[in-house]
Parts: sequence; C-alpha cells; structure tokens
Amino acid sequence: MALIIQHDQFSVSKRSWIMSRIKSGDNPAELALRKALWKSGLRYRVHSKRVLGSPDVLFINAKVAVFVDGAFWHGRKLSEDRLSKMSLYWQQKLSRNKARDLEVNNQLKDQGYLVVRYSEQQVLKKADAIAADIESVVRSRSKR
Repeated sequence: MALIIQHDQFSVSKRSWIMSRIKSGDNPAELALRKALWKSGLRYRVHSKRVLGSPDVLFINAKVAVFVDGAFWHGRKLSEDRLSKMSLYWQQKLSRNKARDLEVNNQLKDQGYLVVRYSEQQVLKKADAIAADIESVVRSRSKR
C-alpha cells in the first residue's frame, strides 16, 4: 500500500532528516511503566523486533504486547476540526499511523497475542495502576 505524500513544505530528504531527529522510544511514560513493571517482578523485552510493531514492552511467554502511544502521533489528541486544518502531509501521516496501529493489532491478535495500548498521558498519571493491570494479565496468561 503506497500512499503518495503531497503538499509538504519540505523536500523528501529534508522531511526525512527532520523526522529522524524525533526520539521514538524510551520516553518518560515508557520508562515509568517499565520501572513499575520491573518493581512488580515482571521481566520483559523492550522494543523487540521479533514481533510486528516492535512493542514498547513485550512478554513473550504470556504473548502480551504493550504499546505506549503518543497522543499526537497516534491521532488521539486531535479533533476532526483541528485535523482538517492541518496540511495534507500531516493528515496523511496521522491517518497512516492509525491504520498501521489497527493492522499491527489485528496481526498480533491473529498470532495469539493480547495487544494492550495506553496513551502517554494515562501512563504518566497512573503508571503503578497500569502496571498492576498488566501484571494481572501477564500472570493469568502465563499459567496456561
């Protein structure tokens, strides 16, 4: 599925350079969640390339994939009105991100994974509670 991105104010090479400067992992929300999970005794893989989508936290034996999504990059922060005022480049970019999230979710589910997604804001507000929920799920799936 190749979409052609149009109406970007930068050249392809300049946009690529700009986007390469954006840190994609180990943000404060991910670190807070991983710290809480580690404290609870859970061990996991981080950004594993073995699984589609490189989950932020992966429990291989329990088959649980956890993603901590940035509100902007996954389109959660934007109203339809705000999105419609953005350039075509950003509309397409965020639309592709949402579509990729759905595709990753579906493919992982087909492989037997439980996919869990949280927004950065949720994790930053209640990392310990979210870690407890994840721990419960992981431990219940590990006993099978």
